[in-house]
Amino acid sequence: MQVIKFAVVGGLATLIHYLVAVLCIELLLLPALLANAVAYITAVGCSYFGHTFFTFEAQHSTQSAIKFAIVSLSAFALSQAILQTLTIYSTFGHRFILLIVVFSIPTFSFVLNKYWVYKGS
Repeated sequence: MQVIKFAVVGGLATLIHYLVAVLCIELLLLPALLANAVAYITAVGCSYFGHTFFTFEAQHSTQSAIKFAIVSLSAFALSQAILQTLTIYSTFGHRFILLIVVFSIPTFSFVLNKYWVYKGS
């Protein structure tokens, strides 16, 4: 059941991430890396509260928030590396590259959240 809940919260966060990034690029004319950063930060809030209270049914704590932030920052760094690499070395457009980014991070995040951030929940 946790995987399904994780997918629901993650799906919502992914949708928020993708839409904010596309809007930042296409309406605000931000560079892809900056747009991805804005979108990622926006999606993290949704993700933290959704995973804490819904996916893992845990209590909010400073320790879990710090661990979640570490996982999120690690995932963000990985997403930026993927985005930068594909932007430089591929001929794909920004929409396709962003899809790759937002769908390559969830497994990494789930494992770290389940077995480190919310261990025992």
